Amino acid sequence: MDAEVLRKLAGLSGAERARLVSKLRRSAGVAESGPRLVPRGGGAADASFVQEQLWFLHQLAPGQPSYNVSFSFRLTGPLDSARLLSAVDAVIRRHDVLRSRLVLRGGTLTQVPDVEVPPVEVVGVPDEAAVREHVLRLAREPFDLGAGPLTRAALLRLSPREHVLVWVAHHCVVDGWSFGLILDELRAGYQGATVAEPELRYADVAAWQRERFAAGEFAAALARWRTRLAGAPSVTIPTDRPRPAAQTFAGALIAFEVPDDVAAGLDALADRSGVTLFSVLLTAYQALVSRWSGAPTVVAGVPLAGRGRPELNQVVGPLANTLPIRADLPGDASFADVLAKVHGGVLDALEDQDVPFARLVEQLTQGRDPSRNPLFQVLFNLGNLPQGAEGVDLAPDLRLRPEAHPNGTVRMDMELTMESRGEARGEAPGKSQGGGLAGRLEYNTALYEPRTAGAVVDSFQRLLRAVAADPGIRIADLPGPAPRHRVTARPVAGGRVRRGRAWADML
Repeated sequence: MDAEVLRKLAGLSGAERARLVSKLRRSAGVAESGPRLVPRGGGAADASFVQEQLWFLHQLAPGQPSYNVSFSFRLTGPLDSARLLSAVDAVIRRHDVLRSRLVLRGGTLTQVPDVEVPPVEVVGVPDEAAVREHVLRLAREPFDLGAGPLTRAALLRLSPREHVLVWVAHHCVVDGWSFGLILDELRAGYQGATVAEPELRYADVAAWQRERFAAGEFAAALARWRTRLAGAPSVTIPTDRPRPAAQTFAGALIAFEVPDDVAAGLDALADRSGVTLFSVLLTAYQALVSRWSGAPTVVAGVPLAGRGRPELNQVVGPLANTLPIRADLPGDASFADVLAKVHGGVLDALEDQDVPFARLVEQLTQGRDPSRNPLFQVLFNLGNLPQGAEGVDLAPDLRLRPEAHPNGTVRMDMELTMESRGEARGEAPGKSQGGGLAGRLEYNTALYEPRTAGAVVDSFQRLLRAVAADPGIRIADLPGPAPRHRVTARPVAGGRVRRGRAWADML
């Protein structure tokens, strides 16, 4: 295979690779085996594994907004409000998961699409401060999973030419990919275009997943996960305060930008190493946790879209799956050596990504510690900004720009999200390409002081510069915490950081 073909294959997105594999299988006459992903009709259906897990977490901490997914769509220009609200209604009608609630029936958790979603609230607001206050109130208001509705929206009117459509939903009915689909359908609906009815409902996918599990399709993958994670501890950045007996979710964030020369160096490192920018940044984050904790093995959670088949690309619903990625970081190993192994681990995980996280927990843990997340306490995500993130035109003089809003909660001890801006400009996937790298560190405020979080960000920036300059550097020689931050020391001031908005979590 020539270099040009390899380059094109490497540049394919996950969805494009899935479509290519599907075509190749069909052209080779390879038939699907096992349960089939097909439409199964409407009505109530068993909940998915993801919904089951989220329902369980809701029972442990009812009234928490930590699994609310919050977006807004800022509209600049003359708006036909009635046409927009009609497009919103059509989206909700088209996808019955948005009209569903979760109830126990005969001991089985069931998704029931019988909820009447109230009309979009239209509110006049005087200024941007009132917009932020209204958005935060909607984003922090808990949902009742058993009664529904599990989505809410409001249209805020700043002026005849400035509106904000706020849309908040519980994670058990949407994920980040879903909001991209919603944006596409809002645009088409507003423009009067015909939007095809989805071939598959989310309930169809849930049934297919359960049939695959019952048929034993995940057994071999579960065994491989057990081998990968054997003996791996659950490591975190040392906390400033004792961990509460029950897990808490109050959080804050620090946003930062990676200098352009460092981002370019990281791209070059990925190219020379034959790996992705994702693997470089994940390895760097795990090295950071290792240097701060002193642990030679770090497991980080990594969210994946869970849409490895082209049929799933148009399904609204929570298909994202979070998987534990292990890194062994002996002090005398070079960063480059660890990177190669982590990249191999990522590829292995992708092969087995269909195993639901809840089933991993069942198989790999004994009992649940209510004070922490199972399997890992730190999370990493590389989130290329969604298509349309820089705005789309609903009409020649009407611009829509999506924004996401943190609601002051966090699900792990620390969550690091990096954003590659290149792909939002149509550049090669997985590259910063001069578009730059931005990041945000979200942290649990019951465990960490703000100054400690700032010091972690500063330490990460220094570590990135070090590995970009010399990937042969030993793990033991990588920048770590300042002396006063080692292990359990009180925090000192960190590096230069700025606070800012974060894109909604894509789990």
